[in-house]
Amino acid sequence: MGLASCKGASWRLLAVAIALCAGLTATSSRAGGYFFMQSIDDDIEDDVEDQVEDEVKDKTEDDVDKEVEEDVEDQVEDEVDQSVDDDVGQSVEDDVEDDVEDGVGDTVDNDVEDGVNDDIEDRVEHRSDDVIDRRVEDDSERHGRHGNDSDDHETRDRHASQESHNRGHAVADGSGGHGKPSRSEAMEAVKDRFDRADAQLDAAHRESLLMAKTIYDLAREDARRLRDEALAAGVMPRDEIEDAYKAALDAAKNSYDGARDSVDQAYDDQRDNQEEAEKTELAAVDESADDDASSEHADDKTSDDEAGVVARVGASRDLVDVDFDADGFAVARGEWLVMGSPSDLAAIESAGFRLRTRDPLDSLQQVVARVVAPGQMPADEAQMRLRQLAPGATVDYNHLYTPQVAGHRATTTGDRPRQLLPLPGAADKTAKPIGLIDTAVATTDPILSSRSIVQRDFVTGQNMRPKDHGTAVASILVGHGPGYDGLVPNAHLYAASVFENLPGRPATATTAGLVRALDWMAANHVGVVNMSLTGPGNAILEDAIRRARSHGVVVVAAVGNEGPAAKPLYPAAYDQVVAVTATNRQHLVFRLANRGPQLDFAAPGVDVLHVTPSGGMEASTGTSMAAPFVAATLLLASDSGAEVDEHILQALAKRAIDLGKPGFDPVYGNGFINPMP
Repeated sequence: MGLASCKGASWRLLAVAIALCAGLTATSSRAGGYFFMQSIDDDIEDDVEDQVEDEVKDKTEDDVDKEVEEDVEDQVEDEVDQSVDDDVGQSVEDDVEDDVEDGVGDTVDNDVEDGVNDDIEDRVEHRSDDVIDRRVEDDSERHGRHGNDSDDHETRDRHASQESHNRGHAVADGSGGHGKPSRSEAMEAVKDRFDRADAQLDAAHRESLLMAKTIYDLAREDARRLRDEALAAGVMPRDEIEDAYKAALDAAKNSYDGARDSVDQAYDDQRDNQEEAEKTELAAVDESADDDASSEHADDKTSDDEAGVVARVGASRDLVDVDFDADGFAVARGEWLVMGSPSDLAAIESAGFRLRTRDPLDSLQQVVARVVAPGQMPADEAQMRLRQLAPGATVDYNHLYTPQVAGHRATTTGDRPRQLLPLPGAADKTAKPIGLIDTAVATTDPILSSRSIVQRDFVTGQNMRPKDHGTAVASILVGHGPGYDGLVPNAHLYAASVFENLPGRPATATTAGLVRALDWMAANHVGVVNMSLTGPGNAILEDAIRRARSHGVVVVAAVGNEGPAAKPLYPAAYDQVVAVTATNRQHLVFRLANRGPQLDFAAPGVDVLHVTPSGGMEASTGTSMAAPFVAATLLLASDSGAEVDEHILQALAKRAIDLGKPGFDPVYGNGFINPMP
């Protein structure tokens, strides 16, 4: 919120997990070749040990442990007489401390995101066939995995399958091979496409495991080489060198185990998403066939191109198709989003632009519309023309957004919210309203069923509404039941559902949906709204947040889980928003949390226990889990009308427990949130 002045998707977990191993090699190189010999600062060492323990738990592979143990025993038997010069040791220790704090983030962004994400995330997360084709061709050029004849043959096969897929949602018209396929043919086309997507997923899974093992082996070799160099240097006791060497091997092993676990978890999650998307598409094909068979208007048949679009967005009514802006962020294809007055939209319509939807925002005193340019007008020309026609309106893309969570595990060993943040007695009494803009919330679980929750759906169409993320955050805020208490269990929760599962793109929200949800919050006089989601900067969303702020609404948002060197994500990076990062039990920052001057507060976000839609409990990690702690704190500090003014924000900034460097810093912001007494 500027007091000092979370592409989502499961496969990003692979890059982050593998970066744990990659970070060992990168850190050792930067530390001049002797990183494993130094004793790390106690606080940093405790942080590393806790993170490793939380990530791997009881999943250690016995055969790898045995291999490492034998390797260490062999090396310990080596004769050593010499050690490292003290001056070099001090220099290396300084480098190590910096690398432990910042090096992993650099590795994630530079080494892993540019490599693993290009090869895996684009191929799996955005699983439309044309993208898959491009990625496989790029892989072939870079890695030489297939010969030219094989590449050409595979590409031709995929293009043929793409044509079949593009007709997959068309309905039978009896026109034979050149017309639309029958219901059974359409079903087979969908199944064929998902079979190929499953094969891609399996291949990505194998590649990721192999990469993790390769990096682990390299880290061990590097540690062994550096140990030998240390022994040859000559002034440190042999026992200290050997102990440091063992610690390096243990760290590499723990990172490798954590990488394997994360890869497997991401694979399982993505496979579940694909199965769910396939069921959704098959149901849509079946429904489409029934509707068309009963229609008497033969001229209304779906074209091949339109059928391909349906395959990408499923049964959505908020999206016609998905495209990408110049920065690579997903947007609704073929439309602009305009927020302005009724007269602004009238001027736009009179100039030949078509309004796909028009939604009045009564509380924000605006109208938001999805606008299509006339004819073949280029995008930049259309944007300029819209701004000329309605200079008082705000114009931007209809960007897409995703929830923010870095990882979860089905366990009850996480920390309950009340264990992580001491709260005043008012926390159990307050009945003020608090807002949540997220996925839908499953209210059938006993922890949430008795709570005061008002839900409203801001998504149209028949695509499935995800519930995991919103249910988790809602339980942290207002959950109450045997053995579990949320932060403000008697508050009235206004929960806006803004996400839908697209085929191959789970949990997707549009800017238009977020804006409509903000207007609803303002209409219900909700003073604090939690938005644990991220995406690109968008002028429409920023304007809506600014207008909501003028109506007494403060937005609390997760800063994101893209790594220390990542660019700012929104809405957290807006000045009007309270941006939150995540810390562990020792108040040390979550290693994948975004950083920057936009950050306001740190809060618990590692292994936070919450409810799942199925009625169980899970522990999740990420800045999404931290945001509700700050939202609840602001609610408790709010005035009688549940509003939070600048004086309250400034007071909380001063009360925050300073972490990291003295005063405000880009890692912890103003510090760890400290509720008013």
